[in-house]
Amino acid sequence: MTDAVIFDMDGVLIDSQPIHFEGDRITLEAHGADVPFAELEAYAGTTDAYRFSKWKEKYHLDADLDSIIREREDNMIRLVRESNASATHGVRELLGQIRTHGLKTAVASSSAMPFINTVLEKIQVKEFFDLVFTGENVEHGKPAPDIFLKTAELLHTPAGECIVIEDSQNGVRAANAAGMKCIGYRNPTSGRQDLSTADRIITDFADIDVDYILSI
Repeated sequence: MTDAVIFDMDGVLIDSQPIHFEGDRITLEAHGADVPFAELEAYAGTTDAYRFSKWKEKYHLDADLDSIIREREDNMIRLVRESNASATHGVRELLGQIRTHGLKTAVASSSAMPFINTVLEKIQVKEFFDLVFTGENVEHGKPAPDIFLKTAELLHTPAGECIVIEDSQNGVRAANAAGMKCIGYRNPTSGRQDLSTADRIITDFADIDVDYILSI
């Protein structure tokens, strides 16, 4: 039985992964690091703290980690506000069906809360969710299951009754580790993500409905 649907945000609710790659790139470039795109791609779905701690060590970034992350967050908020981004095709309609059916809903994103709020306001979907949760509030980010397990706890729903919708390999692995069912959304702008361990893989939210989710 499915009682709750947990959505990743970036690359799922909004086609924002290119903005994330750009935010990482310009932040790293400002500190003298030229990081290959394949390396940016490999960290899709992870927290800012996790990947920038790796890059700070590898590329000997000159500033302290907290200031780099704040700089990156400012870049991201500016990029989203300046963009013409909207909700992913079919997402609003699916969210409406899920809410009408009475399922619980949550956003569980590795992004920082100020950025999450900026995105949800930009694409006008915040009213569809019972809970918005950031991976910054758990010890281990994706691909660890912490973010999804904590989200389920806050929704008062057993992990086995949750289904996660993710676009990244790290996110799918986190859902698997949490013991949750998972729909992998193959977003072409999210890079080469291995979604093979998801229960189902889709390419367009307009192709599915709440009955499809409940059938998994």
